[in-house]
Amino acid sequence: MFEILRKIWRTGTVTRRQPLPPAAAKYRGKIVIDPERCNGCLECIGICPSGALRTNCIQGKEQLVISHEKCIFCGSCADNCAEQAIKLTNQCYLATRNKQEAQER
Repeated sequence: MFEILRKIWRTGTVTRRQPLPPAAAKYRGKIVIDPERCNGCLECIGICPSGALRTNCIQGKEQLVISHEKCIFCGSCADNCAEQAIKLTNQCYLATRNKQEAQER
């Protein structure tokens, strides 16, 4: 076992981020919420099957927040938003080291 660890230590990192082409236009990636268009009906929270959408009180005002770590990118919230305040993008790089950065306001 120590020999394996020693080999890993000597080798170091052998992978690197591969420059991938942009995702296809139909790809369901990061969800963006436009707070200016949101009328506060909160129907999207009831529709979300994974519970990724919730409200948060920011500066005395209720705002819609999405947790991308819970989201299954089904698109139900965007499809059922009458005001079109929720949009699906094709951004596929969502990795983060900080859990707070995975939440979009």
